[in-house]
Formats: sequence, C-alpha cells, structure tokens
Amino acid sequence: ETILSRCQCFEFKPLSQSQITQQLELICKQEEIDIEKRGLEDISKIGAGSMRDAQSLLDQVIAYSGRKVDAESVEAVLGIVGGNTLETFVDRLIDRQPAVLVTLIQEIVKQGKDLGLFCRSLMEYLRNLLIVKFSNQPETLINTHTCSLEILKKQAEYFHADELQVMFSVLSKAEMEMKRSSLSQMVFEMALLRLIETRPFKKIDELIEKINQAENDNIDPVQHFSEKTNSKESPPVSTTVNQNTQVSWDQIKQQVARTKPFFEHYLEKCQVPVFSDKEIQLVFSDNFTFDLVEAPENIQF
Repeated sequence: ETILSRCQCFEFKPLSQSQITQQLELICKQEEIDIEKRGLEDISKIGAGSMRDAQSLLDQVIAYSGRKVDAESVEAVLGIVGGNTLETFVDRLIDRQPAVLVTLIQEIVKQGKDLGLFCRSLMEYLRNLLIVKFSNQPETLINTHTCSLEILKKQAEYFHADELQVMFSVLSKAEMEMKRSSLSQMVFEMALLRLIETRPFKKIDELIEKINQAENDNIDPVQHFSEKTNSKESPPVSTTVNQNTQVSWDQIKQQVARTKPFFEHYLEKCQVPVFSDKEIQLVFSDNFTFDLVEAPENIQF
C-alpha cells in the first residue's frame, strides 16, 4: 500500500462490443481483408472487452480462411453455434422434448463447438426473449444482426417472464460449474433437463390468500373447470370416460399442443368426468394448475 500510494494508477475499462467491432473493421480495411460484419461482431463478443484478445482471434480466423472471411468460417474457427441452431434449440425447449435437446447437444459436441460459448449464447438468447416481452422497442436493445426479431417475438409468447429469469439463472450456474468440471457436457445436459421442468411462479401473497380463503369457505381443494366448446363431431357421453371419449379428448390435446405446446403438460394431469358436444369438465388436483388454465389468455384455443 505504501508503494501504491506513491504511484499513479490507470484503470483501463473494458471496451464495448461496438468499439471493438469498429476497430476490427478499420484493421481489416487497412489490411484489405474482406470479412462479413456478423463475423466481426462474433469476434468482438468473444473478445469480452479486450481489444488484444479480439485481434488475436481475428488473426486466427484470417490464418484459417485467407483474405476473404465469411461468418460461417468465423463460427467454425471459434467454435460458435450459429443463430439458426439457437432458434431450433429454443423451439425444442418450447415443445418440452428432453430427448431431442440432448441429441442436439451431442451433435453440437461432434461438430467441435464450444459448449461454454453455446451456454453463454443461449443465456443471451433468453435475455433477448425477455427484452422482447418487456420492451416496446426491442430492436434498440437487441443485436438484430445475430437473431431474428420476428422469431423472438413468436417464441416469447410461449414463456412467462419469471420462467425466462429462472432459466437464465439455471444456465448461469451451469456455466460456472462447467468451467470447474471435467464432465462439462453432462453438467450442461442436466441443466437443460432442469430448464424443461421450469414452471411460472405464483406470488406467495396470492397463494397465502387463496389458502386462507379456502380454509374460511371450507371448500374442497379439488376444483372443477368447465369450458364451452363448439365441437359438433363428438357425441354426448356419460360422465364415465369411455374409450370413444378418450380418443376425442386426445384429439383435443393434440390440437392444443399445436397452438400452445407448453400447455399440453397441464392437460395431461387433469381428469375428464364430463365430455359432450356442449361441455367439457376438467378436474385438477391443485390450485396452481387450475388458476393457470382459467387465465383468459389460456381458456381459448
């Protein structure tokens, strides 16, 4: 401390991604290197605020591709997973298909991609989904060169904001564990399985209020939910679910899965005591699922 008190210290703050990109563009122009803008942005992102690291990565890419560099070459050299793969990955996450997601991870590893970079890219993608849900002008906060804003808007409809925040936390923890583990692929796969099981939170105040209300009213915790439907193909049946009713109910669940894939999970847990051309009665064993199904945005398909 005595020595430092007699020294003049200079703290160099990390450069922004745009500053690094501009400098790399200048270098490429002076050296007559033809490189795509998206490739420079990928290099700047991995540089993480360090101009020296970004220039070293640029040298590696030029040594691999020569004087004409495309974005695919940058991804191949640096082990980056492209935006199309991220979009497909999130689509499978929406469908809640764990086997397909694990298969995608294995394919990414076979291609020599960096799982750590992929984990961080997926975290950024979830962040972009959250921005799309909250911002009226998401294009000002998202790099539209690396992802499609229209696809983000469509995918964001399938997630609750608290789901995305929990998913981000799960990936953040997994990314740190992957650095310390010799089994980074398994750590990442386990994190993905946790993502699939993520469900939206209910505020504790609301839950306490509902519990107190149920105790005061002495009501049965099993609640019934009735939904009107315009279907004219299914004939009226008794409250006992027979084989024909089960087939028709399966058809309805398939239709729901096509419009709201995440919602099929909740319908699998319910019982159907009444099924007719005028009414479907669903029985749920918990208040959380009942409230979710009863929400106005979910009651119509």
